[in-house]
Amino acid sequence: MDKLVTLLDQIRKDGYYSQDELYETLCITLAQKLDADYVSVWYFNEAKDKLVPQKFYDVEIDNFIVADDLKDCPGYFKEICENVFLNAPDVRNHHALRELVDNYFDVYGIQSLLDYTLHKNLQPIGVVCVETKNKCMRWNDDDICFVRNATTLTTRYITH
Repeated sequence: MDKLVTLLDQIRKDGYYSQDELYETLCITLAQKLDADYVSVWYFNEAKDKLVPQKFYDVEIDNFIVADDLKDCPGYFKEICENVFLNAPDVRNHHALRELVDNYFDVYGIQSLLDYTLHKNLQPIGVVCVETKNKCMRWNDDDICFVRNATTLTTRYITH
């Protein structure tokens, strides 16, 4: 969190920032704090029927990778639009995530997910996803609070 806070302090002083650097710092900060394998930032298209990846951090290779858009997931989109967060220790057994098993979870080997919905003017605009593979992660209230605080601090500087 120190690197993220330092970056945000610098932005407040200088007024200049790179959205890419903000996304990257947020992803790395969340991955380190929450013992995640992947952390990504996604935005909805205007129709809210597709999520477009902005950054996708892969801890194992310590780099950002290219991910495909997520579409054809109305149950998942409804869930993240109606709730602030989605905590799924076992993604394959969560009612709102079934449509993501074949085309997303199996592709990346994801076992657990913690999503925090991004809002602008009280409307959902995207999601920050924290994910693990090969282990069932039960995120607690402190973890959820950390994601919320880090994301909220960062997104006030994001233009979308």
